[in-house]
Amino acid sequence: MKTIRWHAVPRHSRAINNPNVLHVEADGCIVNVEVGLTDARGRKVTRVDVLPDDERRGGDINGRTWRLVGSRSARVVQLKGRAKP
Repeated sequence: MKTIRWHAVPRHSRAINNPNVLHVEADGCIVNVEVGLTDARGRKVTRVDVLPDDERRGGDINGRTWRLVGSRSARVVQLKGRAKP
């Protein structure tokens, strides 16, 4: 497993495109993680999008198609207060 720490404030200023998006190309999909967002109530939000190499995208580089089982997008919202032990 590879671990990457990603935060809303990038540690370097030479980030390409949007510095708040982590773009991962994996077998069968692309995963984008966007940090530093807020919702209408002012809460911190991280958004995760999974884009499968499905029929609409023409499959993967070997011509195989993949299907996403579950939701394409998810939002993780910070709640007020501290977590209970």
